[in-house]
Amino acid sequence: MLQENEINKIIGLIKQKKTNYRIWKETGYSVNTIDKIRKNRENTETTQTQEKDIPYINPIDKTRRMIANLETFIQTEQLNDRERKQLEKLLEKLKEIIRVEVDDRILLERADAVGKRDQEWIKIVEQNYVKKEVATGLKSTIRERERRPSRVSGM
Repeated sequence: MLQENEINKIIGLIKQKKTNYRIWKETGYSVNTIDKIRKNRENTETTQTQEKDIPYINPIDKTRRMIANLETFIQTEQLNDRERKQLEKLLEKLKEIIRVEVDDRILLERADAVGKRDQEWIKIVEQNYVKKEVATGLKSTIRERERRPSRVSGM
């Protein structure tokens, strides 16, 4: 593995817009190594700009990003078995945190949705019940008028 100062030297050359071939000529590091550093730098910058664009990031989304970054790191880096197992354990813990958090939020959101739906239906029922009373009162008034003898007969 490269030391921090060696990586910083390569990053400096990348910032100067030099190609992997040119950096290889200057430093002697393999083109694949330079390419990995370039991609990691691009991914890091992309993640940082995305986080700057959004002032508030949902903790679940943040954890999902961490999981994705960790999975990418495990796949791309050359790690020994011990390091890989430790990172995979951490990855499983993060996934479990997400599962629990999402399950809890789903229950709360469902309860809120049911409550809102019930309130809407109560309003609809109340509105229709009032209309039904008015209509019933109107029918009884019409019936009463029909039962009364008409005064239209000639005098």
